[in-house]
Amino acid sequence: MLHATFRTSEADFVAAQTFAFRAQRWTVRMVQVGLAGAAILLAYAGFRLASGERPGELTIELSLMFAVAAL
Repeated sequence: MLHATFRTSEADFVAAQTFAFRAQRWTVRMVQVGLAGAAILLAYAGFRLASGERPGELTIELSLMFAVAAL
């Protein structure tokens, strides 16, 4: 029976582990950014509905713009 033998050094293994860890960390960060963006949009939509504006109207108060920019 033929067996293929792959030899990897300790450095290669550590490099692969480091890459996987960084990729996972980047993915988690992108998910967090996406969730934060969705939360901001939902808060903005809730604010507009609570203020009595109809969804078709396009009026943005300056105070709200500055509040979002401060985040």
